[in-house]
Amino acid sequence: MFQYLQILYRPGTTIEELPLNTKNRNFALRVAYLFFMVQSFPFVLQHNLFGIDSVPLEVLLGGLIGMAVFYLLSLAIRVFSRWFGADTELVHIQTALGLGLLPWTLLFIALYILVSLAPSVVPYLFLLGLIYGFTILLIALNKVLKISVLKTYLTFFISVAAVFFPLLMCLKFFLGN
Repeated sequence: MFQYLQILYRPGTTIEELPLNTKNRNFALRVAYLFFMVQSFPFVLQHNLFGIDSVPLEVLLGGLIGMAVFYLLSLAIRVFSRWFGADTELVHIQTALGLGLLPWTLLFIALYILVSLAPSVVPYLFLLGLIYGFTILLIALNKVLKISVLKTYLTFFISVAAVFFPLLMCLKFFLGN
């Protein structure tokens, strides 16, 4: 467990030293699932998204929907990274992407606690955590894809655009206004 926390202060060497096997991928997928559950929690509290009266069940369903988006994003990263000459397996991309979400997962759990305890600190911590987490995510993907930082950045944003814009259009279509 503590070997995974090294991604917080040495992300590049952690990804390089970690054997990218199914054990580490499973841990990364658990981190990603926890991240999406944490992300769905405020929406579930404000809106009854699935028409279910059980908040824990809705949070679990939010995590499942997030995992579907995670798989689509990792597949898009693999496809678009080939444009820039990267040749890596999907398992490695999913491991790096999942472990790269670990700082954001810890940050958002801390933010939900701090909202009630110290609300004046939350915006600053959110901004710092957003930049820090995004940097770690890009470093992790860069080490796995083995391409330049700019190519990794472009690959990530092209993949995000290719996955999220059609998903948002489908949500708009199915949910109406």
